[in-house]
Amino acid sequence: DGKKLVPITVKEISVGNTTLPVKLTFTDSEGQEAMVLLSLKTRSETGENRIFDRMFSFENPRLRYPTISDDIWDRITKGTLVKGMTKEECRLSIGMPEEVKQIPTYSGLREQWMYELNEYLYFEDGLLIDFRIL
Repeated sequence: DGKKLVPITVKEISVGNTTLPVKLTFTDSEGQEAMVLLSLKTRSETGENRIFDRMFSFENPRLRYPTISDDIWDRITKGTLVKGMTKEECRLSIGMPEEVKQIPTYSGLREQWMYELNEYLYFEDGLLIDFRIL
């Protein structure tokens, strides 16, 4: 259902297709099963994002972000946002923006992150103050 950065258990590894030769079937901690096709090559070899190292980790990614609260980490795993999140938390939750703009305001600078489908995030002092996600 689109969760990310959560523990999984690999159930089966089998043959994929000619482009993405590995089919990985797995379950998450709630028992939901999913499947993904991927490559075992490195990103530099293929330019591809669907490689094992980009999609999975043998380490708990949560350990790299000890200051993120449980509530925010839950939002990150579900790909959702809440006002007050940091830029790093937003990046973990919905990914890197396609474009970033600095907008001068009377109180300083506002940063606007733009994504596909006219989705926007607005930050002041490094914190999310408003957003429009479809």
